Amino acid sequence: MKKIETIHLKTSNPNYGYQGQGPHTTMCQKGIPKEQTPEKYKSVTKQNFLKLAEDETQKINLCPKCLESLQPSKPVFVNPQTAYYQTDKLSGKVTLKSDGKISISINGSAYALPSEKYKFKNLGKAIVEANFVHPAIYKLEKTNIFGLNARLKEETKELKEAYIEKTIIYAENYFANTVKKLSRPLEEWYKEFKIEFVYKTNYRGDKVLGPKTYNSKDYYKMQQAIRRASDLIKMGLDKFKSDEIRHAEHHYQDSIVKLAIRLNEKGITDESELEITHSRIGLNLEMVIKHGDMITKAWTIVAEGPIQRAHYRYLVK
Repeated sequence: MKKIETIHLKTSNPNYGYQGQGPHTTMCQKGIPKEQTPEKYKSVTKQNFLKLAEDETQKINLCPKCLESLQPSKPVFVNPQTAYYQTDKLSGKVTLKSDGKISISINGSAYALPSEKYKFKNLGKAIVEANFVHPAIYKLEKTNIFGLNARLKEETKELKEAYIEKTIIYAENYFANTVKKLSRPLEEWYKEFKIEFVYKTNYRGDKVLGPKTYNSKDYYKMQQAIRRASDLIKMGLDKFKSDEIRHAEHHYQDSIVKLAIRLNEKGITDESELEITHSRIGLNLEMVIKHGDMITKAWTIVAEGPIQRAHYRYLVK
């Protein structure tokens, strides 16, 4: 009887992995030091992992932890905070962003040793883990916009729906244009990137199209464009649309957070009594926010194009 194997998702990680495996490790073992990893077992690339996941005829076990790592991530929200901190040799800041990601910047990093920068970054991560309570901090900037962020999301529900619809239309049009571009003759690609081409004879005696000069930036860009177009077609329209929708949801939340931060700078907090009136023209939104004796206006500008997905910019006055 054939032994049923457990298939794991392989990923690239230069810091962790099994002995002799090189820069690869498995998704479920990522972050575990080499000396603590179990014996080497079967792992495949993401593309093959997805194929195995779709093939119900295969008698295999897919690692549930690896499978979970492929699920689309949901936008998260935390109150942004920034801490300015210093050591004997370096100073800089660590920022906990609204999406939970950490950003660290070092003053004069070009003149610091790699080991010093490594220790400084680790200290920044430790500050975040300690909830921004650390003796190395000399200045702290906190933002409390959780309630304000939720209120703005509630007020812009219709805008989000219209934005997602616009994203779906963009994805469908972009995919259709890519299919059209990929099916055209190779000569058209050369003309688009303004590359001189010639017909050469290969070793079999066949005439083939090629650039007059191989070592050119434009030729490299053309090859990249063809490769990206080919990868997109292999991905399929449904997967491309779901990826674009996920990107749009993240961008929408990020835009709302930025708007909340801008309003917070104007003196509006979670505790402020707000009266929000808004009007929409197409995909653009205008808000009038009354707080106390002050009136703040906020409006959006939607930017998009044939090859650019729709995205928002908020202006506050």
